[in-house]
Amino acid sequence: MGDLYLLPQKGNVAFGTGKDVWGFSLTRFANIFADKFKIDRQKMMDKLWGDNYFDSEKKTWTTSEVSVSGKPLKRNFV
Repeated sequence: MGDLYLLPQKGNVAFGTGKDVWGFSLTRFANIFADKFKIDRQKMMDKLWGDNYFDSEKKTWTTSEVSVSGKPLKRNFV
């Protein structure tokens, strides 16, 4: 039957609502931000999902909830 795992970072999960008529996948956001940050799309998908944070002061990705200056960081996407 093949790979049956549903993982957003693999691009086989979509989020949406019939009531408000919208939908998207992590792939759509990864394409947008991969261009912006000049990073590979699959690498961006891995960064967007899970416990990953972007520290805008250092302009780097981190798994820490706090920046180097002690400011709390918001979790990406999730």
